Amino acid sequence: MAKRAPEFVNEYIFRMASDKEGPCFVCYKPTNYFLHTSKEPRDWFYVCKNHITDKSFCTRIYSEEETQSRINAEINWEKEREEARKKAGLLKFFDKQPEKPDFFAQNDGLPTNGTVKVQLQKQFMYLRVQTHKNRADNKRAKDVMKQFPSAPRNRIG
Repeated sequence: MAKRAPEFVNEYIFRMASDKEGPCFVCYKPTNYFLHTSKEPRDWFYVCKNHITDKSFCTRIYSEEETQSRINAEINWEKEREEARKKAGLLKFFDKQPEKPDFFAQNDGLPTNGTVKVQLQKQFMYLRVQTHKNRADNKRAKDVMKQFPSAPRNRIG
């Protein structure tokens, strides 16, 4: 029976490398930020900080505490809005309403200490899996080539 490739978990942790830069996985610009998995199989790659805030690249995974605090902030904003509406009266309220802030916006300062977890979009996750499959295939091909004898190096005749 052939070995099955391990299942990749689509949960990456955002960090900053202090000593080395590498090419971004998306745009190939030099960067010292990277994403890595905490579970097997291990995977890591360099990525620009701008791509982390891009919703077409990844979405942030919030912890329970962060989610609850953001929900509480949204509830407090709704209460303040209601109080302002009651004080100002209906006519002034409908003239100009404040825009509702996005409490789950990804552009809040991203710490690089390993607390930010993200989930890649399916196209980028597919590219990561394909990269690992290609590496494994190349390694197997090299192992098979070692089993064959080498070609003759001198002339016959």
